[in-house]
Amino acid sequence: MTTARAAPPIRRNIPIRNAWVARMGIRVFSDVLNDWTPYLGGEDVHVRFSRFATGYDFSGYPSTILGPYPMIETPNPGWYYFTVDADVVTEHLAPLVGQTIYQIVEGAYGATYFELTTSEPLLVIDPRFPIP
Repeated sequence: MTTARAAPPIRRNIPIRNAWVARMGIRVFSDVLNDWTPYLGGEDVHVRFSRFATGYDFSGYPSTILGPYPMIETPNPGWYYFTVDADVVTEHLAPLVGQTIYQIVEGAYGATYFELTTSEPLLVIDPRFPIP
């Protein structure tokens, strides 16, 4: 008997002193087509960054380092993005170099796609060492 399992999330690097583009392809299940289709017209998709994989602290409150930011729909069906400015990334993440944070993409509660929540681990790195 074979058990299906999801692959573990792969940790990517998020460098300080650089802008960060959070992007995600989102699909929804269509009962009519009995298949997955791109999610279109999402004005309720947001991205935020957290120290916790769930996006919530131990008390159950949202834990946010940066965000939430509204994600923008691209011309490619089902793809959304938001660009975080390099100055913002550096200001908030410089003290966390060497630590893992999480990029949380979620839909707004009560909106059409509120059940969406993903968590992607990101290792905060400093790609350029300061000159002494």
